Amino acid sequence: MGQNEKPFIHGAIVVLALMVFFPVGIVLIIARLIKHRNVTHLKILDRKLCAHLLLIVFLMMSIVFLSTMSSDDQGGTLPAFFVCIVIFLLPSLYLYFRAYQLKRMMHARFERYLSMIYTERLTSIAQMAANVQCDLAVVVHELQHMVFWNKLPGVFVDAALGQVVSLQNGMQNGVQNVMQNVMQNVMQNGMQNGMQNVMQNVPNVQSVTQSFVTITEYLVTDKDKEKDEAAAAAESPPVPKTVECTNCGVKILLQPGESRECEYCHTAVSYA
Repeated sequence: MGQNEKPFIHGAIVVLALMVFFPVGIVLIIARLIKHRNVTHLKILDRKLCAHLLLIVFLMMSIVFLSTMSSDDQGGTLPAFFVCIVIFLLPSLYLYFRAYQLKRMMHARFERYLSMIYTERLTSIAQMAANVQCDLAVVVHELQHMVFWNKLPGVFVDAALGQVVSLQNGMQNGVQNVMQNVMQNVMQNGMQNGMQNVMQNVPNVQSVTQSFVTITEYLVTDKDKEKDEAAAAAESPPVPKTVECTNCGVKILLQPGESRECEYCHTAVSYA
């Protein structure tokens, strides 16, 4: 899921390509636009990147015009300057405005998704797309983006099935469905034929299992892993350690739970 959280081509690479060989930079921009066509938050970044580039070009050309402008040559410089405004500045401002519009509409849809999932209990992604009047692919990526940034807690987006699945109930219902399928086959076809049908449906069972594994990956966070590691370390058996005598300072190697007298001053030294 995280593969769509970062741009297809980094903006710094695009800028470098434009500086080194202009046509290559244009090709990279077009490739980014095509790749991000269904990913709203990356489309916003694309609009901003293009706006930044146009604005930088306009500012650089403005500096050149102002530095070369003289009272004798205003007739030729001013028209060229206004052409730069039309070609670079106005499109840049439009792209900034368009990025702002896309961001505002995206956040409005986010609020609508929250209402549909948690209030209306809607699980069909196709129905959500129809409700917000967006393409299905756009809605899938937006839901995945919300899950990635924990804006849809307790939810897993199954793009293959076109469903928003509750992590709390998804695994339990899936296991129940598989067991019901097994029992139904056994009861209808007898033990031998029923088990043969079950074995023929092993790929389906594996598919369900894979979905469970994917869901589990969302349940296990880095913080949970750290807690597990700490618990494992706490449960590990104690090891021998060196204890310093409180009287004379000599160091004595003790086993777990062992107590011994210091051989120099006869002071009792314990492991704890």
